[in-house]
Amino acid sequence: MKEAKLIKNQDLVDAFFNDFGFILRNKTKPFKYMNIEESSYNCYPPTYYDRDLLNSVKTTYSIYGCCTSARPLRGSIEPVTHLKQINEMYTLQPTADKFHDRFDCILESRESLIPIQILDVTVLRPSHFLNMARLIDMKQLRCIAIRKTYGDSDEENGKQLVLNEIVELNGFKYIQELIISGFKATVSLEKLLHIPHLKVTISTITIKDVLLVKRNMLTSPTAKSRRVYCDHIEDADTLHNTLGHANPDYHNIYWYFKLPESDQTLQMSKKHHDYGNCFSFKWIKSSCIPKNAVVH
Repeated sequence: MKEAKLIKNQDLVDAFFNDFGFILRNKTKPFKYMNIEESSYNCYPPTYYDRDLLNSVKTTYSIYGCCTSARPLRGSIEPVTHLKQINEMYTLQPTADKFHDRFDCILESRESLIPIQILDVTVLRPSHFLNMARLIDMKQLRCIAIRKTYGDSDEENGKQLVLNEIVELNGFKYIQELIISGFKATVSLEKLLHIPHLKVTISTITIKDVLLVKRNMLTSPTAKSRRVYCDHIEDADTLHNTLGHANPDYHNIYWYFKLPESDQTLQMSKKHHDYGNCFSFKWIKSSCIPKNAVVH
């Protein structure tokens, strides 16, 4: 392409922030949506490489700081073999840590906190999100979605990766939707229930937790939906006695709690997935309740 150019001997992160850094530093109107994704994969199949681009790089040049070639590469296998010889892996230079260092540095240089309405991040470790979040105008941030990079370990130095510090962020009370997937939250669920739409992952859920979320949905005028994923259910054998008769549907179980003098019903469900259990709470119209279902 005529507008595309290869920046010789320049790091990918540096080249990226040459332009985007200016936007980040000077943006005054809110970003409606910002998405940042980190990949844990450092092994790439042949189809990921542009052979013509690799061949345009001479011995003294590099791509992402690691790929050099003394002669044209042929076929689809040679680029991969070449990179393996150089790096002992079909790999490109890791950029996640450097990206966040530059990203956070630019945000710190702003005269004010950066305004973002929806922040959707997939990160290797919680610190990549938390360091960034402290530099964002939380009063304008309506939705946070934080996911752990797929395929990466959920432990670091033998310790479980948790995301509890999020409740300590200034302006956390303004969040309207929170999604935490992959990382565990060990703080009390009560500290999260002011959020209208909530999706969170914890290690163990208790019957007390289930009743707490149910009561919050029935009494809070702002509660819209809750979804709690967990590895274990404490006192699972008391679940039916505590909540009353359940309505089975294949591998799922449903409870219905109708609001008096209203067409709204709280639907609570327990579902089992390969990666654990999920308790879901949401409002439905009473007319949507299955026929013959027991309603409390």
